[in-house]
Amino acid sequence: MEITRDLMLRTALLYLKRASLKKGENLLIIAEPPSDHRVIDAFFEAVGMMGAIPLLAMTPYRGVQNIEPPKPLAAAMKNADVAVTVIPYESADFYTKGALEMLEGGTRMLGCLSATAEMLVDYVYLHDFTVTDGICKILESIMSKAKTVHITSPEGTDIQAEIGGRPVQLNPGLVTRPGDEAYLPAGVVGQAPIEESWNGTIVFEAFAYPVGILRSPITLKIRDGRITEITGGEQAQQFKAWFESRNDPNIYIVCHYGFGINPNLKKLSELKFLNERMMGIFDIGFGTNDLPCFMGKVRANGHTDGLMAKAAVSFDSEYVMKDGKFVHPEIVALMEKSK
Repeated sequence: MEITRDLMLRTALLYLKRASLKKGENLLIIAEPPSDHRVIDAFFEAVGMMGAIPLLAMTPYRGVQNIEPPKPLAAAMKNADVAVTVIPYESADFYTKGALEMLEGGTRMLGCLSATAEMLVDYVYLHDFTVTDGICKILESIMSKAKTVHITSPEGTDIQAEIGGRPVQLNPGLVTRPGDEAYLPAGVVGQAPIEESWNGTIVFEAFAYPVGILRSPITLKIRDGRITEITGGEQAQQFKAWFESRNDPNIYIVCHYGFGINPNLKKLSELKFLNERMMGIFDIGFGTNDLPCFMGKVRANGHTDGLMAKAAVSFDSEYVMKDGKFVHPEIVALMEKSK
């Protein structure tokens, strides 16, 4: 498909509708080299077409996550009605004080990380949001009522945790209320169970950040919510070294899990935020989770995730996923209807 100016504008307009942008609102576009200027330009023009006010903030390339934004940018983030991040994934500021204050101040944030014009067309213009929106609603209904979650896999994962009334973190790529945060492409539904209730074994066989796509499994032993042992081959040692490099005991705490629900993402890449959205991927994270979407209690100097492709997941003994495939009848029916 040829990426024309008209196609980019239609894509940007659809994106801004997912941000619930209204006439007269201020929208802040946060960009950083090597952001694709076709994306930036389309957003800037589309905001005006919707009768809203665009403001573009371009910062130098950071290349390191969770560096606090410059003071003028932090002030703009807090005072915008909507913010759109068009920055590289390696520079994302998910867990900075500036990002938290932005959300607490009521700014709606809809991010697109490392997005090229081609990616944005694939993830927004050609995406069927009825599928991902529908799966989000079904999983939210199940997870919000559950007391326990149990995860197993053929590779040896066997771990469970108590949910303790924690909220469900939805990411259908849609923000509607003040302080909402989401990212496109759509496709993650997660939760942060009670930290110290995690006990068992986790085996990642698909991907681990920042190691990359896995050639051999990484096994983690968890006791009372904390990693006690990391074993495996060379990549497991790299994963272990990353944890040690943070020099923070809180980085070893299990902080959340998540389902990938996007059927348009079919192949693992070196980008974690895309991989964790793939249909059938199951994600378990470590480190910071004291965010509004999770309501956890861990603040660490970092965050990482590992992914498995063949997980079985049950809530209060009711299976939602087996062998990396959704088996809940409502989700199966929704996916069959969309074909």
